[in-house]
Amino acid sequence: MQPQEGIGCAAQKGPLVKSKGTTDVSKRWKEASTVFPVHDEAVRVMTVRQRYPFVALGVPLVLLLLFAFGPTVILLTGGMVADALGCAMPIDAAAGPCPFMGVDLATFLAVAVAFGYLAFFTFPTGTTLLGVWLLAAVIVTLVWWLCRWRASSNG
Repeated sequence: MQPQEGIGCAAQKGPLVKSKGTTDVSKRWKEASTVFPVHDEAVRVMTVRQRYPFVALGVPLVLLLLFAFGPTVILLTGGMVADALGCAMPIDAAAGPCPFMGVDLATFLAVAVAFGYLAFFTFPTGTTLLGVWLLAAVIVTLVWWLCRWRASSNG
């Protein structure tokens, strides 16, 4: 049996697109099923294997990692900049100047400290949400594996 082109595509003419003047769907289905026998009750237009949902799981993972660890990374980066310039990490902007090429970075370092305080909320919340994401990823993977296994066992 040779594969037919144009199955499910209106631009090319295949057995499902062009039938001999019949408009009844059941007659068209009978004509198509003689060319492509269907083993299940479900209509199979294409037999493409389902891909693993990397994007659907990866984008939330990246966003959760940024939410959980982003403020801590900003705090640590500010601490490294302050240490490299020989400044004290300020709790407020009035702690003292921290000059770098004629620009006072004390305000930016104070913002980094504020992000460090924000990490007290985002880190526990983000790690809890990462646990929920892990549970969802395991369920999605098991369902994907089960569907793939059923498709391979049905032929």
